[in-house]
Amino acid sequence: MGRDHAADAKADRSAGPETDCEREAPRFTLMLRAGKLVGENTEFLCILRDVSATGMRVKLFHPLPPLDRFEIELLGGERYTLLPIWEEGGHAGFRFGEAPVEVDALLAAINAQGRRRQVRLQVEAPALVHVDGVAFPAHIENISQHGARITCATFLALGQRLRLEGQGVPPRTATVSWRRDGAYGLVLEETFRLEELAQLNARLQESRLPAVAAGGGA
Repeated sequence: MGRDHAADAKADRSAGPETDCEREAPRFTLMLRAGKLVGENTEFLCILRDVSATGMRVKLFHPLPPLDRFEIELLGGERYTLLPIWEEGGHAGFRFGEAPVEVDALLAAINAQGRRRQVRLQVEAPALVHVDGVAFPAHIENISQHGARITCATFLALGQRLRLEGQGVPPRTATVSWRRDGAYGLVLEETFRLEELAQLNARLQESRLPAVAAGGGA
């Protein structure tokens, strides 16, 4: 089962704590595929490390948010419900929330994404856009390793070079690649490292976590 994906995944029963049901399912190690852990109104960058028909292990760059359930979103838009089981050494293990998945289909979806697209994370961050020494208010709506989507009431020209900085977002020089109805797509000249983006995003997502999980509950 799944042996046609040997170039990108191989059976491996050695990595991470396992539940009894996971020990019965062959596990397939993945080759550095990025994904999104989607929680309630939040999403977090992770690396898919291995999968089986019953669960999945991911690499994290920050503590796992204290939520009861997540969905893993692949770059093609496919989603699978995940229930957290353990967290240790920068990794977390999950059980699929429904019945065991068809692992061949899951591996095909993961491998099809390859490195063709960057993970884009939805955020809410006030920002400033600096153009020719003048700062204009803006808002960062999503961010990836190589770009960002912002909204800005000030007109920006295609090809416009600017400096973007936001609350908790380090300054980056960028170029406007597209515009539509007050929204602009930016290409960053200095890209984010995967770990840097994951940790930056985790900080920006804190305010979007449910109150109890964020420590603000009664």
